[in-house]
Amino acid sequence: MLQYIARRLIQTIPTVLLVTTFVFLIIHLVPGDPVEMILGDYATPDSIVAMRGALGLDRPLGTQYVSFLTGLIHGDLGTSIRTQRPVMAEIRQRFPYSMMLAFGAVAVSTVLGVPVGVLSATRPGSWQDTISMVGALIGVSMPTFWLGLMLLFLFAMKLSWFPVIGAGDIGNIPDTLQHLVLPVLAIGLSGMALTARMTRSTMLEVLGQDYIRTARSKGLAKTIVIYKHALRNAAIPVVTVVGMNIGHLLGGAVLAETVFARPGLGKMVVDAILARDYPMVQGAVFIIAMVFILVNLLVDVTYAALDPRIHYN
Repeated sequence: MLQYIARRLIQTIPTVLLVTTFVFLIIHLVPGDPVEMILGDYATPDSIVAMRGALGLDRPLGTQYVSFLTGLIHGDLGTSIRTQRPVMAEIRQRFPYSMMLAFGAVAVSTVLGVPVGVLSATRPGSWQDTISMVGALIGVSMPTFWLGLMLLFLFAMKLSWFPVIGAGDIGNIPDTLQHLVLPVLAIGLSGMALTARMTRSTMLEVLGQDYIRTARSKGLAKTIVIYKHALRNAAIPVVTVVGMNIGHLLGGAVLAETVFARPGLGKMVVDAILARDYPMVQGAVFIIAMVFILVNLLVDVTYAALDPRIHYN
């Protein structure tokens, strides 16, 4: 297993290199000059030339890319053009907010989605099955930004149950959780719908297997048959969807953090793109890509824990 993990980590190097190259080229092709945006109406040709030299933007694109990769190898993601702070320091400050949001949404989507899928699979064609699948279809179809605005309007503005915007005091757990509820629901409901649909389809297939009929014929309790025998064998596709949900929810966090004005990586990336802050965009996308790669690795390792027949060489 350790050899497999080490091999997978080595295999991530080309993926990370490809992602960073693509993002580097795309962000430099976006129209607009960050120097002119910083200097604004007071920009003069001499001041623009001087600042471009100070920021290293006057160098050839290839030289800038090599410099970025060199810094990346040494753990240096560069300095933000907009804030003049190290990119790693900015990411370290905002990273906890995004992780709380993404993994909170994954927890909600899993805790709610798996039971809903099991309920639908054990009662196919019933009213519970119909309501669950219609609800799942609605959850998949609703855009994150629209759902976030509706949740804000109803629960924050009309009912005043939750704060309107912000992330609260990270050192105050109740305040942090109160600010987390609405954005987690905004991006977690779509993940819940995907998890429920996958759980239902996989459970329907497993419940028709011979060993399930044998377990029932032995007189085992229904809950034992469903949750010990059926659900565990149906868990691998569900775990795959949960792992994919993390990447999907990290993308959804960009919209949720913008709607709810949370100081996370998503909002930071949006602000950096608008300001043409090249180092900030490159650094944030690199970190998000690494999280997604590590989550995929964790999903593969979880397969072996769920199914002893799976071995990695």
